[in-house]
Amino acid sequence: MKFSVEKSDLIDALTMASSIISPRTNLPVLNNVLIQSGNNGLDITATDLDIGVKVSIPANIESPGGISINSRKLFDFIREIDSETLEFVVKKNYHAHISAGSVSARFYGLPEEEFPSMPSVDGKTSIKIASEVLLSLISLSIFAATKDTTRYELNGILFEFKKGALRCVASDGKRLSLAEVALDSGVSKTFILPLKACSELHRFMPEGVAIEVTIGDNVVSFSWGNVEVVSRIIEADYPPYQQVIPQEKEEKAIVERGVLLSALKRASIFVSSESYAVRLDFYKNKLILTKDSQDIGSSREEIKIDYPGEDITIGVNPEYLIDMLKAVPVDPVKMELIAPDRPIVIRDTIDIEDMAFSYIYLVSPMRI
Repeated sequence: MKFSVEKSDLIDALTMASSIISPRTNLPVLNNVLIQSGNNGLDITATDLDIGVKVSIPANIESPGGISINSRKLFDFIREIDSETLEFVVKKNYHAHISAGSVSARFYGLPEEEFPSMPSVDGKTSIKIASEVLLSLISLSIFAATKDTTRYELNGILFEFKKGALRCVASDGKRLSLAEVALDSGVSKTFILPLKACSELHRFMPEGVAIEVTIGDNVVSFSWGNVEVVSRIIEADYPPYQQVIPQEKEEKAIVERGVLLSALKRASIFVSSESYAVRLDFYKNKLILTKDSQDIGSSREEIKIDYPGEDITIGVNPEYLIDMLKAVPVDPVKMELIAPDRPIVIRDTIDIEDMAFSYIYLVSPMRI
């Protein structure tokens, strides 16, 4: 195999592909990227067996072939080269010789046949979606997904394609974030996309492009331009989240987003491992946030709100509200208060990039 490639193109491809490589893998080959000659240049592939990323870049291929090389070492070496063009020659013993001006190096690689295949999509259903739609849906929901891998079915985002709409739901069992947008599609499919795949998509998916989503029986792929991201689907039943969403309550406590966010941040300073709950006392047109900690101290703050309902006291983990307020552009914040032992519900329509998203957020109460 022999080829030349621009340094910037290869750096970009390695950055994206190698982002999914886990440093704790038990298979040394999974620390590698696969470099292959493709139809229009080079295909750079990485996988952790559950997620695969393939990036195609232009290259001058003199003789075709393939090799896998340690991703981190290759990236670190190429990054320190000043030359704009790199020359690769792969010998029959799978030694990759790299030269650029006065610099040369040799990397020991492995045959392409020893590199694991990316998950393949079968039972295909395809739909094209604007990248802004997917980016917004992931942003509005991902923060609520659990990072606890023992809650397998909650360790990702639920994607529900319904005729005329796409809904994303995430929960850790104590809070739930739901976002829905109108979609011109007749597709009816549901799957749970793992949290790692959601994060990678949100990190690398560009704005202003159409994303082709191909849904298989247990695999889903997202393709745009020269990039394909393939992920296994979490094969589990998502909890019946609809059952915990209460009917909309007409009376709401309305508060400015920035005011509430700042007050919660100050109160959270006094949270300790023994007590996470901040006390929220809702009165006519005012909210009092109180936190007492035996180890740290105490705080009390009163802010103005628009609230015509009954007095109510609810304990909450402030981080759950802070996470939502940082990620979701609701202003003002409209909180539905049902009872001290029932979730706080924030429900609104959000305009992002000239698109209207229906949004619901639930926060479970805590004992105070």
